[in-house]
Amino acid sequence: MRTIFKIWILINTIWIINGCKQNSQENKTPDFQFDSIHTVISDTSQLNWIARDLNSLWTPNTNDLNITESILKTAIKENMNEYWSLLDTLTVKKYHRQYTFYTNSNNDSIVFINAFCRVLNIPVDSAGIWIMRPCDWKNTFMMVNDGGDCYWSIKINLTRKTYFDFKVNGEA
Repeated sequence: MRTIFKIWILINTIWIINGCKQNSQENKTPDFQFDSIHTVISDTSQLNWIARDLNSLWTPNTNDLNITESILKTAIKENMNEYWSLLDTLTVKKYHRQYTFYTNSNNDSIVFINAFCRVLNIPVDSAGIWIMRPCDWKNTFMMVNDGGDCYWSIKINLTRKTYFDFKVNGEA
């Protein structure tokens, strides 16, 4: 009888511990979440200039995004200079960001981020009349020449926990 009672207590203890672990994981707030100023571009016709060695696209999880954010902040700290007036580890969260998640020819998981502090208006032909409309940045990569640290891009290799091709626009 004591053996059955001990087994019952052991099983209930394991069940309670596992339930607490699951609840604590579910309630954990991620460091980074997609919102209205973040989008994923997965239109492969737009990706040729980003990654010549694109193998396939993939979908990140919360941990991938948190690691990406951490590596991004490291890249900003390591590359800050006197020409930057907007971009730093605190203001980076205010930038609009376009993401593409892909694997390269080595099967490394790469995150490409294209970022900008404001959405530009672009000229659009409307029945022979040119009008200015905001760029469709949620579906089309926004590319800008100049503009300083309002515009930048970076590639993050999640497999190797490194970054490369960190480019901050210059000013004309």
